[in-house]
Amino acid sequence: MLRVKKIISNNNLLLAIIGIAGVAITVNIIELVCSAGLPVVYTTMLGYHGLTNFQSAIYIFIYVLFFIFDDLLIFTIAVVSFKVTGISNKYAKYSNLFGGIIMFVLGFILIFFPEILL
Repeated sequence: MLRVKKIISNNNLLLAIIGIAGVAITVNIIELVCSAGLPVVYTTMLGYHGLTNFQSAIYIFIYVLFFIFDDLLIFTIAVVSFKVTGISNKYAKYSNLFGGIIMFVLGFILIFFPEILL
């Protein structure tokens, strides 16, 4: 924790962006592996049991609730820990600006050049 506080106290925006990107890439790779296999197996098993469309929709809804629950739990823990350590105030304006720029660029691409994202 002392090493993290020392890094944070440097106020190095480039280092913060690299750290955020590293965490995001790592989480997305792990999430991709988990997201690719489990839903395929789950829906295949639902198909084997010959359920109606309504029953399948209910089971998929339950699956999605449990799938999202762990993400919400991790997000809540991260937000609470950032508030406790005071990290959230230091980088909030930069992360909001960076996130806004990304959303603007993605929106622009989706409206004018959607074939780029395919």
